[in-house]
Amino acid sequence: MSVALDPVVVRKLTQFSSRRRRLLLARGIAAGVVTFLVAMSLVALIDWRWLLTSETRWTMSLAAYALVAVVVWLTSLRRLLHRPAKEEIARQVESAEPELRENLLAAIELATDDPAVIHDSPVFRGLLQGKVATLMGAVQVPTLLPMRLVTRWLAAAVVLLIAIGLLLTSSDQRFRQLATRAVLPGANIARVSRIHVEILQPTPHSLTLAADDTVAVVVAVSGGDVEEVVLETISETHGSVRQPMSLREGQQFAANVHVGDESIEYRILAGDAVTQRYLIESAARPHVLAFHKTWHYPEYAQLPDETITETHGDLIVLEGSVVDLTLELDQDVSVAELRIDPMESEEVQVIPLTPVTAESSAISSSTEATDAVSSGVRWSARVPVTENAIYKVHLVSRKTGFENLFSPKYEISPRPDLIPRAGFVDQQQQTMLLPPNDIVGLKGMAEDDLPVVSLEQQISVNGREWETVALETQVSDNRQGRQVAAEWQWDLLQHKLRTGDQVLTKLVATDRKGNHGESVPLRIVVAATDFDPQRHAIMRLKASLQEHLATFATLLEENRTSALAVLERLGQADLSADQRKVDYATLRDLAIRQRDEADALMDRVRQVEAKMPVGVDAYELELTGRVVARLQLDHAAHPLFLTEALQNPVSDDQARRDHDELKRTFERSADDAKNLAGHYQHMLTYNLFAALASDLDALLRQQRFVVNNPTQTWERLLRQETVVVNQLKVFESLIHDQRSSVSESSDNQLRNLLNWSDRLRQRLEEAMESEDKLPQLKQMATEMLTAFEQQQRVDAMDGNLPARISGGRRDFENRVGTLYVPLDQLARSIEQADRLLVKAVESDDSAESSRLRTEAERFLAEITIDHASRIRQLAEWRELTQSRQDSDAQYAADAGLTYRAVRAELALHSELALKESATAQHLLEIAPAYRILEAGHDLVAARDLVTHLLELERWDAQSLQAHMDHPRQWDLVQQAMDVAAQHLRDARVENTILGQLDQTRWSAAVREAGRRIGERRWRRELMVGASHELAEIRKDLLDVVELMQPVMAEARATIAKYAPSLPEMARQLAAEVREMEQATTDAADHAEQPEDVEQVPQDLAELRQRQEEVNQQLEDLFDALVETANAQDVLDEAQREIARDADNSMAMIRPPATQMNRAMEQAQQEQSAKETAQDLSV
Repeated sequence: MSVALDPVVVRKLTQFSSRRRRLLLARGIAAGVVTFLVAMSLVALIDWRWLLTSETRWTMSLAAYALVAVVVWLTSLRRLLHRPAKEEIARQVESAEPELRENLLAAIELATDDPAVIHDSPVFRGLLQGKVATLMGAVQVPTLLPMRLVTRWLAAAVVLLIAIGLLLTSSDQRFRQLATRAVLPGANIARVSRIHVEILQPTPHSLTLAADDTVAVVVAVSGGDVEEVVLETISETHGSVRQPMSLREGQQFAANVHVGDESIEYRILAGDAVTQRYLIESAARPHVLAFHKTWHYPEYAQLPDETITETHGDLIVLEGSVVDLTLELDQDVSVAELRIDPMESEEVQVIPLTPVTAESSAISSSTEATDAVSSGVRWSARVPVTENAIYKVHLVSRKTGFENLFSPKYEISPRPDLIPRAGFVDQQQQTMLLPPNDIVGLKGMAEDDLPVVSLEQQISVNGREWETVALETQVSDNRQGRQVAAEWQWDLLQHKLRTGDQVLTKLVATDRKGNHGESVPLRIVVAATDFDPQRHAIMRLKASLQEHLATFATLLEENRTSALAVLERLGQADLSADQRKVDYATLRDLAIRQRDEADALMDRVRQVEAKMPVGVDAYELELTGRVVARLQLDHAAHPLFLTEALQNPVSDDQARRDHDELKRTFERSADDAKNLAGHYQHMLTYNLFAALASDLDALLRQQRFVVNNPTQTWERLLRQETVVVNQLKVFESLIHDQRSSVSESSDNQLRNLLNWSDRLRQRLEEAMESEDKLPQLKQMATEMLTAFEQQQRVDAMDGNLPARISGGRRDFENRVGTLYVPLDQLARSIEQADRLLVKAVESDDSAESSRLRTEAERFLAEITIDHASRIRQLAEWRELTQSRQDSDAQYAADAGLTYRAVRAELALHSELALKESATAQHLLEIAPAYRILEAGHDLVAARDLVTHLLELERWDAQSLQAHMDHPRQWDLVQQAMDVAAQHLRDARVENTILGQLDQTRWSAAVREAGRRIGERRWRRELMVGASHELAEIRKDLLDVVELMQPVMAEARATIAKYAPSLPEMARQLAAEVREMEQATTDAADHAEQPEDVEQVPQDLAELRQRQEEVNQQLEDLFDALVETANAQDVLDEAQREIARDADNSMAMIRPPATQMNRAMEQAQQEQSAKETAQDLSV
């Protein structure tokens, strides 16, 4: 017997499953049709009864479709998608046929094709299979699954289809509209409504319109009254826009639609009526994209043809040229022509444009140009440029028939061939007073619309014929010879000029047409050789700093006012915490502003100082720079520390003291800046008086030459007095230019002097008007000589000026003080901080330990913020000394050595443990050692000043400078010796040295030199030289300096113990460079790994910090090498070799350092470019 499932059973089960699927499918279709028709009918009904928005209609239609899907899923689809197994079909058959229950399912479960797996009775299995097969053979599947199971669904679907079909096929099209709108909510169909809207304009309702045009929409409304008719437009850019239509007549409404460069749809909303959407397509009118112009210049111009491409059609070119004009259009056209309206004629000229073929096009060989030609959008014409005219391009589109009605008008402007323009460059004065042997540096320029052929200088002496000198010119870049320049040195000596001669010179340029253009002539009056135009260059340079000092003083006064107002507000107890933070930030900003402005001012001081002559002027500029350095690095840093301390006060009493100290600091800064500008103004006043005295002395000698000469003819007097007139003008101009720079006490004297010169010059000019006034001119010449003789004490106009200048220098010294003070204060602060920290560590009381740490942190902040900035004055003083022409190289080396030692100690203090650090003790050794060096160099400065004055006395004891400037130099010598004595006494040097210096200061030689030099201020008739006394003083000072050398050497050795040596600095720098190389390699590895790309910016930031540290060490090494080289005696072979080695070391180090910095800048720029590209790509 077979134990497998009987084929009869299998066949019956298959028939059952198939019939079941067909019935389910029929039910699903019928249910879907019924649901679809009912739901859509309901949607159509709602759409008919109520005015719905498009969004609502879409929602309802989609909901209906969703409902159909749900019904079909529930009634059919979910069962159809499920493939039942035989056991499941068996259960369904058993439920339909009771006789098969428990037999059919058992037969299926016990059936098997492999007898080997049977472990029970195969006979039983076979009997069961046979029994089930017999029963299944008698089963009729249609009986089990009759059609009546789905009859109701089918009937409902047929009935609804017939009903809906009748409605849709009826003569009333509204049913079809409603059904279509319900089934297809996005269909462009008007709404079924009571109100009927008829579109009268535009016709057709959908049309193509030119871009940027306007069309009128007119509608007629019927079927009832409406309150408002709305025109709705839809575009991609603006979305849906509604505008009310205005009532015209009857039931007609109108509105305008502006069509831009994109198509729009529109429809009408009136009452319950919503029309379908109509499309207005936008098409561009034909227009010109580019004008390709080929200029053909006149033959005489000798210019090659030039082709340019522009977006405008203006034809502005040399008169007589012909233009090949090729227009690149945006579309194909059927008509293209130029309509030209000449300025001097009413007749419009028409030049037809011809299409450019690929063979004839020579404008461009690019692919784009070839494509443009092949598509027929290039048209050309030849236009002569002979008269002024206006033209426009007339085009008609081949596709749309649109004309370019709004085509812009273009200009045809022939440019006449003008004469070339020539002129002198950087020449501010048209009349110059020069000595006869001067060499005048001139710059000239000529330009024309055509290339310049030549540029010449023409010269006329005393009205004689012009002499011509051809100039060698250089063509300016990218101007093809249309602009040329020349620079040359004009030697007046070759013209054999004499005092009083007048020279006119001008430039003459010639172009290709032969036109000549002349410049405005320069007039040169030949003066005496001592009236050099550059004679006051030093004074003017020194005066240029006054304005910056005054501006700086005004700034600090404003800072003081602002700071006091903020501090007064901070004193209020009810001030909020946020407002306090804002006020402290304001105070910090004021201090930073002061520091930055002082830094810029310091740069200007060094620039001026470098040009100052040896002696008083250089000394005064160095003192000025020291005051500015104190304002920059001391007074500006102190508020930064105090504001930090006030935000974390140690105690209320300390906070009040800090508050008062902050107020005093801002007041002190403003007072220092004010006095700095005032004292500098007094010093500058002397320079101006000396310059005026020098000019008056030159005028006196010139007038003596005029009056004492036996030849008193009209021609000679006119020529010589013309020189005097121009010298007086220059004299007055000097007063006008510098009057604002002098002190108020000297302003009245300058005003009187200016009025005196003006009256004298006017009287002289009146006497020079005509030859018949010769007697009057002779008399006036004599009177002027007398006037000049009486005005020779101009340098002594302000008798109190020397005292004010000396007082100003002393005030500078007092305000600057000595750098021993900040060094000593730094050591004391470190000592206090270390002591407090040790106590805090050893204390068992946590509260006491916390208090001690807070106090120590205050000292540490003062060290970091305040003292660290103050000691940078050492570097500034070093640079100020190095900037002088008579720099003290040894002092610069000592200042640099001290600065490096202090910085090294501060670095060690931050690295070592408290008990291991001896920084405070070391600094307490460095400070007094530096004090000795500073005092010693003050002594050296006094010696150098005496040496300089001695040289002046030996060679210029009877000169004008001897009675004007030598007393000022002597005042400084005495003051320098006093300062040196005071500083040596403060430094506690041996009494032997102090005593010998005091003997020198009060010696008979000093008294006699002071008498001889000082009395020159009021006695001019007899001046006795003081070179002998000065030589004696210099010898005495040399002896004192010699005694100081061992003391200074010992102090220098003390500081050198704590400063890194040159080899140590080089080794440390090499180690830093190696670490930076390794960091650079690591950064490069990160950059190559995609997963580490975010690490690259951090690596670059670390490299930048390392680079700054390396650069700082490089600068320190360079400074040390420079100081070492400058401090050597070049007359000593061994020291000269040391200097040479230092120079060679700098030459070897600087190129790699420059290359390193350049590589880092390039890497940072590349990284920045990558980040920018990434940002732009997001």
